[in-house]
Amino acid sequence: MSLPPEIDFAADRAATPARMNRAMGYLLARLRALEALQPDLAAVINELRTIGFERLTDALQPIFAQVLAVEAEVRALEDRLREEGAFDPLLVKDANLADLSDVAAARDNLGLGSAALAATSDFANADLSNVAADLRAHLGSVSLLSAPATSALDFAKAQVFRINVATDITITFANPPAADRALTAVVHLSGASLASRMISWPAAVTWSNGTAPLLEGTDMCIVLFWTGAKWLGTTGPKA
Repeated sequence: MSLPPEIDFAADRAATPARMNRAMGYLLARLRALEALQPDLAAVINELRTIGFERLTDALQPIFAQVLAVEAEVRALEDRLREEGAFDPLLVKDANLADLSDVAAARDNLGLGSAALAATSDFANADLSNVAADLRAHLGSVSLLSAPATSALDFAKAQVFRINVATDITITFANPPAADRALTAVVHLSGASLASRMISWPAAVTWSNGTAPLLEGTDMCIVLFWTGAKWLGTTGPKA
């Protein structure tokens, strides 16, 4: 763009006050013209925001419609399965717990079969405290044996046995654990004449030193281990 001759200082370098005033006036006029052409920044931002929202809405609408369609299909499938009774074998009120007043039926529904109850109402009332108490009573109990000629260690009743040995006795095992279970039992032997007595143990016990322990002192413990396959025996504390 060429400048007017009166302010073209490249062609005429004479810097008279009149020429300088005309040059300043020309520059101001051009600046005002440029300012008038500049768009409003806030309006531009709002326009871009509107365009962005419109494009985003256009992109999301098909996805949202697809989600709604899938939801409708899932609900229809659930309704059809309910009508066909597909959920009946599952743990629902109709098939399992509606008859909790009948303990045997409820246990059968739940697949418990003939599982032993600690008390008549323990499972029916979900009274786990009773079950836990009975387990603690069983595992922590000590069976006191009067030491007749034959003394049976009943593992269904206890795992700790106390025998006052006043004569020679034969030990037998009652209700031993199953082959796939483990057990540790302690037999506490006591008596003033303990050291002079003889105890016959089941032949199934394999002793740590190869033979059954000799009785000593007036108090001693025998520790028995059921490994799931065989019995192991060893001598515990003694006095």
